[in-house]
Amino acid sequence: MFHLIYLIQMALCLISMTLTGLFALSIAGFSIFNVNDTVGTVYEGDVYLFAVIFVLIGLCIDLSKYIFWAESEGSYYLRSISVFLMLFSWFASVAFFISAEQHSSYKAIRQSNEYQVLVSRKLALQEQLKMNENILDKRLSSEYHKQWKLAEANLSTIKEIQGEMVRLDLSMEDVLAHKNISQDAEIDFFKRTANTFHIAENTIRWGAFALLAFLLEVCTLASISLAVNHRNKMSENYNRKGIHKMLAEYPAADLQKVSYLIDDIRTGKIEPVVRKIRSSQYGLGVILINRLLKDLLDLGMIERDKRNSYKLRITEH
Repeated sequence: MFHLIYLIQMALCLISMTLTGLFALSIAGFSIFNVNDTVGTVYEGDVYLFAVIFVLIGLCIDLSKYIFWAESEGSYYLRSISVFLMLFSWFASVAFFISAEQHSSYKAIRQSNEYQVLVSRKLALQEQLKMNENILDKRLSSEYHKQWKLAEANLSTIKEIQGEMVRLDLSMEDVLAHKNISQDAEIDFFKRTANTFHIAENTIRWGAFALLAFLLEVCTLASISLAVNHRNKMSENYNRKGIHKMLAEYPAADLQKVSYLIDDIRTGKIEPVVRKIRSSQYGLGVILINRLLKDLLDLGMIERDKRNSYKLRITEH
């Protein structure tokens, strides 16, 4: 059971860290959705350094969130910091989901027949423009006056092509801005849900992303708490078995006193310090107290403190 909890915890942590890292990467000016558009682009070294620093910051924030939450038992300060960092991770996940959905919609529009027709027309106009510009250069460099006259016709044609390309660009922008794409299953789901409940489509979309990111963060922290509790229970069961085995080696006359002392140390009623135990009237001698503390140290219930003293392990609270 513990291994399953651990695997779920690791999977959720990796997913959350990945989303936070990708969000940090997008802040630095990089995006996994525009890889094809940036192929061949040469960036300066400081741009890559900037991106790496941002990703490391995002990952450190997520790691700090997990560590603070795992060690927050009995500390509202650490738990508050962890919740605050969780809000950042939640925001990063929502931002990434929205970016992914917008890219999906944008990609679907660019692959539509209407947009592809405009792209093909623009490519054809670019070829015509290039051809007319070459002819214009040749005629202007000619020594014959007749060629100069013909160049005026080429210039007029180039202006017409350029004007048509401007109109074509406006048409392409209009398609990107206003065309409805419902072929994508995700986009179609939001549209149908919005129509069913008579709610704005963006409200449904952002609400779903926010809920998904929130559940991811809650499940991540819950899995950490579950793993910590399960580990503590296993340690407690191990300690109980060890204590029963250890008590069998103590004199029967002092067995009840030793048991009371162990329970008080476990619950934090008394510190595992020889001087304080003797002053609390447990009726145990110094030799027996030192032996008990050494056994509890070997058992893992207590740990060494300053000046050859002992203290209760934090995991035992």
